Amino acid sequence: MLNIVIGQNILKGYIQDSLQYKPVENVMVTLHDSAMHKTLAYGISNEQGYFEINITGNTLPMVVQAKALNFKIYQKTLHSISSPLIITLQHAITEIKEVTVKSGPISKRNDTISYRVDAFAQLNDRSIGDVIARMPGIEIGPDGKIYYLGKPIDKYYIEGMDLLEGKYNLANKNLPYDAVSSVQILENHQPIKILDSISPSDKASLNIKLKKNTTTTGTVYAMAGLSPLLYEGNITPMLFKKKEQLIASYQLNNSGNDASQQLNTLSIEELTNQLNDRDEPTNPLNIVALPKPSINSRQYLFNRLQMPTLQYLTKNNNGLEIKLSLAYINDHQTQQGNNSTTYSLENGNIILNEQIENTFNTCRTENSLVIQKNKNNIFYKNTLRFKGNWDEQNGNTFTQSKPIQQYTKNNFLAFSNNFKTIVPIRKQLVSLHSIINYHQQYNTLTVIPGVYSNILNNNVSYLNTIQHFKQYFFKTQQAAELIKQIKAYTVNFRAGLNTIQQQNNTSIEINDSVALPLPFKNNIQIQSLNTYITQEWNKKIRQGNMGIKLPIQYMQVNLKDTLQYLMNEKNMLTLNPEFYIRYNLNNLWQWNSSVSYQQKIDNYLNIYYGYILKSYRNLQSNPYPLGIVKTLNATTALIYRSTLHASFFNILYTYSNITQPYILNTSIALNGSQQSTAIPISNTIQQHIFNIRYSKTIYEWHSSFAIATDINIGQFKQYINQILTPTTNWLINTRVSYNGIFAKWGTVDYQINPQWLMLSIKNNNPNTTFLYSQILKYNHTLPADINILTQLEHYYNNGSVNQQNTFFADLLLRKQLKNKTDVELGVRNLFNNNYLVSTNINGYYTVQSGMFMRPRQVTAAIRFAF
Repeated sequence: MLNIVIGQNILKGYIQDSLQYKPVENVMVTLHDSAMHKTLAYGISNEQGYFEINITGNTLPMVVQAKALNFKIYQKTLHSISSPLIITLQHAITEIKEVTVKSGPISKRNDTISYRVDAFAQLNDRSIGDVIARMPGIEIGPDGKIYYLGKPIDKYYIEGMDLLEGKYNLANKNLPYDAVSSVQILENHQPIKILDSISPSDKASLNIKLKKNTTTTGTVYAMAGLSPLLYEGNITPMLFKKKEQLIASYQLNNSGNDASQQLNTLSIEELTNQLNDRDEPTNPLNIVALPKPSINSRQYLFNRLQMPTLQYLTKNNNGLEIKLSLAYINDHQTQQGNNSTTYSLENGNIILNEQIENTFNTCRTENSLVIQKNKNNIFYKNTLRFKGNWDEQNGNTFTQSKPIQQYTKNNFLAFSNNFKTIVPIRKQLVSLHSIINYHQQYNTLTVIPGVYSNILNNNVSYLNTIQHFKQYFFKTQQAAELIKQIKAYTVNFRAGLNTIQQQNNTSIEINDSVALPLPFKNNIQIQSLNTYITQEWNKKIRQGNMGIKLPIQYMQVNLKDTLQYLMNEKNMLTLNPEFYIRYNLNNLWQWNSSVSYQQKIDNYLNIYYGYILKSYRNLQSNPYPLGIVKTLNATTALIYRSTLHASFFNILYTYSNITQPYILNTSIALNGSQQSTAIPISNTIQQHIFNIRYSKTIYEWHSSFAIATDINIGQFKQYINQILTPTTNWLINTRVSYNGIFAKWGTVDYQINPQWLMLSIKNNNPNTTFLYSQILKYNHTLPADINILTQLEHYYNNGSVNQQNTFFADLLLRKQLKNKTDVELGVRNLFNNNYLVSTNINGYYTVQSGMFMRPRQVTAAIRFAF
């Protein structure tokens, strides 16, 4: 039975079968003109049998059709809708003939959007990441992070299994695309199966569907070249079976390929876990480095890297999964160039020019063991992690006054265990969650000759300055949660207790062994306790869901400096509400919005009463008051996606208002050295963020188009040289890209990326830097399976005095042999441009950085997939 009413150009309906009057889902309802020449609109019934169809103009008379498997097709011409139209769908047996059906390039079923890989792949593609980057609605960032409709994906599955735990660059850059049949976007995806129909999610995940049930594949790549002597190797075998998955990899190169990015954690859930676990080194002491430019690392990175990794998953018949991850990185990098830093001050600018030569040695290991069971009636997961970093940095910096040598040593060890389980008890679910984390780090910074002699040595020049930093950190998080469904409501009650113990020991020595007294050392002991009770009410509404969170939190922080005999304590009881709504306006449009208010004691782990030398020109103390930080966040988003027309659009606005109990006070000397502290004065920071995305594929033209714009406006105040300085930063970043296939002889990729960086002090006219880059890739196909790949790059920077335009060109000749084998000859940096200028704005100062590039290089390589 189908009731239809038209109002305000929306046709709504409800579908039932003719025997039991139960709702029927996935019924295709189409509207046609009276002659059946044109399809006007369509809709698909949901799990409750409801559907909506947008119509435009005066469409009567029109023909309504309802089609579903095992039902007879119903068709009728509508001349009037003065009374509800009742349609009875009669049952029928549908005979399925042996035919091959090929779906469209993009299809949608419920919350799953499927992209056919063969519809988006091109001749020059090698990995699945190359193809995903071309799919409308999906973006891949410079770090490899995948975005769907402007938001990072939550999970990256291969055949429904999360082998990589967020490190999905390993698959994206090494899995041959021709082993994959489709890429699925799972909208509103709840990764915990027992919560699937109870706890709604607005996150999207990605699933790789392989062509075969058992897939043995992978990549082998070997390259050698000249100027200087170059090498690169990559052996990455892969195995994917129904209950077993493996990715093993050994990579090495000195050709500028930053393969270590493949081990970056990119998914939302795993990034959140890392923030909670604090298992990443903070490295508070650093040499002054050149910022990495926003170009391919093969143009600028001088490296020597080795990286073996292993990712393994096995699953038994009861659904128990065991995942093992082992990784080791050994990397040596050098950089050479200059920084020109302009401090925008009310009484005149200060400009610091530095010539920089740096060396970075990294030794890192990351290992984890995961035991998980994720079924419809139970969930548990235990993750044991170990991380170790042993890094060294060497820097030679030449300023207007004198050369500076810098050396840092950073050692870091971290252990963490994260356990969570959800079990049904009677008519509710009970969840237990426990996190234990410990880390220790030891850092030293040596500067030659000694710096800040006016502060550290009574205005007398001296040999060197040595900063020591030790930190011990222990954190526990314990929580219990009750999840219950009451009619249309899902109710969560959560209670938890979090504790932190941290000890920071710092000291400064001069002339190799002379330890300085107070205030140039710290022995800070910090203890915090956070207990909370949270209740969340989520209601399913006809076209989405809405909810409210009401966490009540009691927080206590105790801080003690045993050297200066200082003690500080803060207690607070707060209510931190949050409201959200997710509403489907129709089959194509969705609106999401949320607002939250939070109060907490923040930044207390970074309090130092004594001074720390963080770099050769930054002497800092952080005597932040133990006050309450208040944060108001509001977000609203409008989303459009049409798989039929391959069009995706979204616009997102986020507003943040943060009130801190302190304001920074920075003194900048004429030589660019800084001395920073904090003043207990209330300070408000505001931020406005706009994100706009539109992408479309035009199948008839074999082309795709995408545009993305990000606008970030930040406003804050701080004291600079004893003057209160309101500051506004603007960042406008736009990317426009086009991809097209021209007959059988070539493909074109073009991208232009203009950026505006603006810094305004005390509402004065902003200091504006305009940059843009454009990249043109052309692949020309010749007979005998030969391809010529040309890449041209143009970078413009109006803030550069000596060089505003920089051009790069790469050429690659590729011969495709049998058995998925390529032989390649290439020339990189054909124009032999050895210098690039980039610009960054950081608060109240602007940095123009010039970096020396890799020279022209000639390479020969062989690649094959198996």
